[in-house]
Order: sequence, then C-alpha cells, then structure tokens
Amino acid sequence: MNLTAKKVTSFVDKHGVTWYKGWHLTDVDTLKVYGMLVYNSKWTTGRFFGVSIYSQIHPELGCVASREFVTMEEALTWAREQIEDLREPTFAQFQEALERIKDARYRSEMGDDFAYTNGTIARWDRIEREVRAKMEKVA
Repeated sequence: MNLTAKKVTSFVDKHGVTWYKGWHLTDVDTLKVYGMLVYNSKWTTGRFFGVSIYSQIHPELGCVASREFVTMEEALTWAREQIEDLREPTFAQFQEALERIKDARYRSEMGDDFAYTNGTIARWDRIEREVRAKMEKVA
C-alpha cells in the first residue's frame, strides 16, 4: 500500500496562526480514503495529532479505530498499522450495517420534522445505496 496524507482543510485564527489542519489518509494507487489525520494546537492534552480510521463498510458509518499522538510520525505509523490490519467486510457485516442504516433513517424520519427537506433522509438513502453497491461486490 502506498499511503499518503493529503491535506484537505486548515483553519487560521485572526492573527494568521494555523491552529487546525486535516489530511485524508489515502492510498495513492487506488485513491481510497482510509481515514483522517488532524492537527489541533488547541487540544490541551499535549497530544496535538489525532487519527481516525473509517469503517470499511462506509466512511459515514463511523470509525473503527482512533487515537491521539504527540507527533505526526507516531500518528502516521499507527495509522498505517491499523489500515494494513483492516479486513474486507463480510456479507453478514454488510447486512448488519444495512439494518443499522434503516434504523437510523427511521429514527431521523420520526424524530425530525424537517428530515425530508433538510436532506437527512436523502443522506441515509444515499448511504444505503452505496453500501448495497459494495455488498453486491462481496456476494
């Protein structure tokens, strides 16, 4: 795997000091994004770098691992190890994810009067379509 960190965002305060940066952890060959690396100078723990590894089923379904680090090198080393240990999801895991998506969609529909107009339902429908498309490749 040829992993790289592609900068996607940064924020500067009113004095011109960059206090936040974000990078996608991307495989150069496949362009698949495996997670996110962030730098935040305002974190008070002394660990200014955070890594989140996305769910293999769908990135918007959360992360499977996350951790904070003091240095960028430590963060990238840990991220590479986590990504190399990832396994392709099974058909059963896709089915479980689809059930969770349907439940979340239903909760959004019942709990948000504007779920259709604010795009929440469309988002859940899109995620379900994308998960089903990936699931077909496994079947």
